[in-house]
Amino acid sequence: MSETIFRRNVLCGTCLIVMVLAGCGKNEGDKVEPSDATDAPFESEASKQWETPTDDECRELAEKLELAAQSRDADAINDLIDWEALLNRATGGIDGVESVRREFAVGVQDSIRRGNGLAHEVIADVDAGGSYRFLKLRVRDDRKSILFRFIGSKESPGLAYHDMLVARKPRGTIRIVDVYISTTGEFFSSTLRRLFLPVAVSKSRSALQSLTNKESEFVKYIDQFGQMGLAVKRKQFRRVLQIYSRLPESVQKDKNILMLRLLAAKELDDEAYLDAMGAFQKYHPGDPCLDIILIDAFIINEEYDKSLAAVDRLDEWVGGDAYLDVIRSNICLIKEDYAKVKKYAERAIKAEPTLVEAYWALVDVSLAESNFEETSRLLRLLNDKFEIEFDDLTTVPEYSEYVKSPQHREWLESRKGK
Repeated sequence: MSETIFRRNVLCGTCLIVMVLAGCGKNEGDKVEPSDATDAPFESEASKQWETPTDDECRELAEKLELAAQSRDADAINDLIDWEALLNRATGGIDGVESVRREFAVGVQDSIRRGNGLAHEVIADVDAGGSYRFLKLRVRDDRKSILFRFIGSKESPGLAYHDMLVARKPRGTIRIVDVYISTTGEFFSSTLRRLFLPVAVSKSRSALQSLTNKESEFVKYIDQFGQMGLAVKRKQFRRVLQIYSRLPESVQKDKNILMLRLLAAKELDDEAYLDAMGAFQKYHPGDPCLDIILIDAFIINEEYDKSLAAVDRLDEWVGGDAYLDVIRSNICLIKEDYAKVKKYAERAIKAEPTLVEAYWALVDVSLAESNFEETSRLLRLLNDKFEIEFDDLTTVPEYSEYVKSPQHREWLESRKGK
């Protein structure tokens, strides 16, 4: 399997009981149009009374969230979320289930206290060398949002965006009230609702009458959905595809069912993975999470210009992100278009000087072009700027020519005493 951009923990958005993040945005922020492919969460009368925070208040909240992630403080992240508001969006609009709704809310919040959820996922990946960064203030569904970018570690590469709706209850504090997750293409409240529906229907006959046709169909096949998730957990990937093949097409096109299919197919072979991504594209054209998937699919299929076009569409949705220039540079590196690798990497560094991945792209070009003076310069810069320590480069195949050069010997001499 080629290295993929597709997030290794995409299952997180589909099956975890507890995730944690969302966004803010109006006034000067970028405008984000709602997607027809994304189910809108339930809006209660109370939520319609929420007040709009100022831009400065949104940025202050974003800074607190970024600091909490960097400090590995899951409690601080969770404290920035209005779980009552998020759970109301997840469970509202269903008749006769008030006691079930209360029990569900207690269960979710108890799961948070026991250390489950996106906050702990983010912290674990930051610990492993990933990054979590506030990008910008924008507007989503006429509400302010703060957009965060997650980059996985070198051992667990990946990319995701978390767009967090921010609101203030009348005369209350400002909190995150929902999170749109790019790799699942939906709000977290919609993910939680999918977990709530079968519980509600099992406890109240009247609940079924309140569901949409799509929700009723999902509940009907909830056992198969659970079997697919369990098979993924047990690494029974072919069983996942077998269960999927027996579902009616109306259920096969469900985004979360397709995510489980993708997750399993990714672990089998490129043909199965490409077939699964083709199905996703067929059933959800224009979905916000599709281009992250297509970047990967086109790389596997050696359709690099199409992969670059998918990056461009994602960049337009995000509203500009220097890290997407790093992805462009990596695609151009595969194409051996070294001039464009340097163009995109240098542009990324200018926009965001701490993007270490852009410097590594330039190292790769210097090695490919046998520009070993530049290789040495970049290695020294990586050591000085990012305090990166290097192993014995003679054991790394990509450096096989460099280690024979006088520039390598000079670089080794310069490292003595450090």
